[in-house]
Amino acid sequence: MSSYDNVRQQKVSDRRKESGYQTKRLYFFAKDLDRIKKIAEEMGYDGKLTDEEYSAVVRSCIAARYSKTTNKAVEEIDTKDKQYTYTLKQIVRYRLKQKDDPSSVIAFMNKWHYNVPKLESLVGKHTSSFRERVEPSSWCPKWIEALRGKNKRK
Repeated sequence: MSSYDNVRQQKVSDRRKESGYQTKRLYFFAKDLDRIKKIAEEMGYDGKLTDEEYSAVVRSCIAARYSKTTNKAVEEIDTKDKQYTYTLKQIVRYRLKQKDDPSSVIAFMNKWHYNVPKLESLVGKHTSSFRERVEPSSWCPKWIEALRGKNKRK
């Protein structure tokens, strides 16, 4: 592995750790991977999946199974866009738990090039006035508030 590859891999590892991911190796048979790929295609993924995309698909399968076996309602994350939004929610909540203030979370999201989610993935949770207050293509405190999932207005 070249030094460039080592540096790149270290950056990916740092980003994941700082985002709250916990690493766990999983092992699959070829048939299992084919099934995951089919599920991923139904969710809107195309082409070769990244490790994080595999994780998102498996996470949605776990959530569905958990909901079924415990009879507890679990957020349905059955599309690529919903999965990305769910991932961002978890990252924002993790960073806030780490005592980051909203401006630090915004800087973090920009540093690691996380894109803002599609507004459509938050439809139903916010009024149309939210759409007017938020710049759809850049991070702002309103995005952090929306992804946090709790209305913290005074």
